[in-house]
Amino acid sequence: MKIAICDDEKIFRKDLYQILISSETFMNGASIHEFSGGDELIEYYARRHGFDVIFLDIEMPGLSGIETGQKIRKIDKDVIIIFVTVHEQYAIPSMEIFVFDYIIKPVNPSKVNNILSRVLKKYREQRYIVTLDCTEGVHALEAGEIVYAEVYNRRITFYTKNEKYNCCGKINDYEIMLIPYGFFRCHKNLLINMKYIKSIKTTEILMTTDARLDISIRKRKKCLEEFNKYISRYRI
Repeated sequence: MKIAICDDEKIFRKDLYQILISSETFMNGASIHEFSGGDELIEYYARRHGFDVIFLDIEMPGLSGIETGQKIRKIDKDVIIIFVTVHEQYAIPSMEIFVFDYIIKPVNPSKVNNILSRVLKKYREQRYIVTLDCTEGVHALEAGEIVYAEVYNRRITFYTKNEKYNCCGKINDYEIMLIPYGFFRCHKNLLINMKYIKSIKTTEILMTTDARLDISIRKRKKCLEEFNKYISRYRI
């Protein structure tokens, strides 16, 4: 796991760094990078692959945390962002950037530990590996890469953002396997990743990839309930 702390206060960066590495849930092998401003963080993103988690101060000279978050979201929709602020009301408009959570200064170690535990759960769930027995061979995908799976003519096709895989097997088996990782069976022939839901309409679900998928009328209520739980759990 790759973590960034972006804050103009050096003392705060050091304090948060110590809290993170002292946490019982901190992953072995995780790395932490510090940045004193949004411009510095954006520049790093332009030169490297980015981060898994970012602790981002809202009030910084120059590029604010909200402006920085907006720019990052345009190039990385999956990074987990946690906003940091002195004033709680400043965290409310930040939710439009799809933040995972926020913390108030001065930082409470137990609050950080609680957030880190949930971050690790999400991080591991997204990286759960699914092995697909496809016509062209065996493929291993992270659960978080799968947008949805569809049954057609007794074959299952798994769709990611850029690829599709035609596979053998039963959708019931994949449903049991993937439900713990944010998936929902919205139709007898469709298994969707709630991470990619954009909106739920009366008879269809619009995904962030612009795919329009049928939803069973009798499953719509349950889908809304599960999606609300998913949003509540991950704050996205």
